[in-house]
Amino acid sequence: MKARLAVAAAGAAAGALLALAGCATAPVRPAAQWLGVLPGDATLYVALDVTSSAEVLRAALEQAGPDLREVVPLLERTDRLYAAVETAEGSPSRVSMIALGTYPAGLIRSRLCGSRSWKTVKSPAGKYYVSAKAGLQVSVPKGYAVLVSSGSIETLLARFDVPIASAMPAEVADDMDRADLVLYLPELPGGFPATASVSVPIREVWLDARRAGDRYEVAGTCNTATERDARSLVLLVRFGLVTWMRAQGLSDISGRLKSVTVAAEGAQVKLSGLSFGQDEIVPVLLALAGATGRAAGDSSGSGGAGE
Repeated sequence: MKARLAVAAAGAAAGALLALAGCATAPVRPAAQWLGVLPGDATLYVALDVTSSAEVLRAALEQAGPDLREVVPLLERTDRLYAAVETAEGSPSRVSMIALGTYPAGLIRSRLCGSRSWKTVKSPAGKYYVSAKAGLQVSVPKGYAVLVSSGSIETLLARFDVPIASAMPAEVADDMDRADLVLYLPELPGGFPATASVSVPIREVWLDARRAGDRYEVAGTCNTATERDARSLVLLVRFGLVTWMRAQGLSDISGRLKSVTVAAEGAQVKLSGLSFGQDEIVPVLLALAGATGRAAGDSSGSGGAGE
């Protein structure tokens, strides 16, 4: 009897060691540097504090489709997540992510390697696994990081050890280090339509959301080329915001807009005062990501504000 207990105890200890093998703490780096692991020509970048918004991310992944749904079990061990969406006209969007936390790297690799549902691929950039069912690519280069992509995993692996900080305005980098959620578009595809023949060029757009109880307070910034462009854009943003909110089926639009301000500050347009419930933020984010993809070939994806 004692021998059996000893064997069982040894087995449990071995299992615990295997589960913990490879766990480590992520190096302290600014968000801009972690984003340097992701493809450098993406249309949309996302930074998320998972510890404060795990349920929001879980809902977004479950609604995004079967490929990304397989990532959900990792959320319990994830602290921060950075993602990129690559879009190209005529091709499906590619989503890539780097999740930071504490993961049982050895156990994850062992399960993926031993599963018939996953194929092991050895590339010059490193080893990764491909889902036979969904085509999702996964790699666990360290116990503090999991890389996930729908087509660009070798790019992530090649950049992982020495990421080059993403080129972005200092304000965006600061927001990504402080806010609960940031969406950043280096360039708005198609610009912002002002009239049928003239468009207002936008250099960068970003939204940051900060959780306040069961709601998210959202602010946004657009960088334009000149102060004149910024002043021209203010009215368009106001009208476009109403059109976009109606398209999303949001309730009490007039009440929400009472706290919203849109103003030009130099060559920037600043938006503040938007508020979304926890159950609203997921479809809002998915709609923004979808609009980004459509905008790659059709400027109406910027929110329909050209009317």
